[in-house]
Amino acid sequence: MSDPFFNNDLCVGCGSCVTECHLLFIDKRGRGNVPYMKMQNLCISCGHCVAVCPNNAVTHPDIEMSNCHYIGEIAQPEALAELFKARRSAREFKNKPIEKSIIEDVINMASYAPSDLNSQNRYFYVLTETEKINTIEAAVVEGFAKYIESAVQSGVPENSSEILLSRDIVNDFRNGKHSIFRNAPCLIFIFGPQESESFFAPFNAITANAYIMLYARSLGLESCVIGRVMYNTNELGEFLGIPQNQKIYSALALGYPKAKYKKTVDRKPKKVIWN
Repeated sequence: MSDPFFNNDLCVGCGSCVTECHLLFIDKRGRGNVPYMKMQNLCISCGHCVAVCPNNAVTHPDIEMSNCHYIGEIAQPEALAELFKARRSAREFKNKPIEKSIIEDVINMASYAPSDLNSQNRYFYVLTETEKINTIEAAVVEGFAKYIESAVQSGVPENSSEILLSRDIVNDFRNGKHSIFRNAPCLIFIFGPQESESFFAPFNAITANAYIMLYARSLGLESCVIGRVMYNTNELGEFLGIPQNQKIYSALALGYPKAKYKKTVDRKPKKVIWN
């Protein structure tokens, strides 16, 4: 872990960074009084000191300073609310590839999602090869076929919703319809350490997932979380070549939606506990 650097010529001793970070201390506020670290090598490189400094006096060796810029105008609440409400889980995607630069842009935005202690320990596996996507889908469908067989043998009624839905998935695939990945031209798997190594790893992945969905929507893309591929993440990770000490926490289909969604849809009554 590295510590921030304070430029003596630019620092005015305002102490803004000290207020933000309990590892920093300043003997006296005012020009000529530069903050210093109370404890060395404990900085998590969150960048709060860089972000809050009014005089550009703080740099950090772990942060690419050329990518740090002054914050411009923030989108108005009404515009953000419209974006949040407009995002839909796409049921079908156009047969149109997404440019690599756009996918890179989306993932870059996802990297700004919060993570515990600024660990940023979520990683992205991008899949755009149609053949490989179809191979995974075929394996998932085979899993549903095996479920039907075992469920019937164990006494689950043939007309149960679980079996009927599973049969639809299997029959659709055999008839050329891709109801798992919905013909998406891009899949993004987000993975990270096992929960035994990082308790917040699932949270770190899911927050990044949310950033992807919302930013992608602003680019004219839609997405859909594919829970049906998450039943056997160990086997999926092995197929993708993800290290065994890592776990997949999210599978997201991304593409240009076939449907044009024209209305927002209301949600269920909110359960809120006020105190």
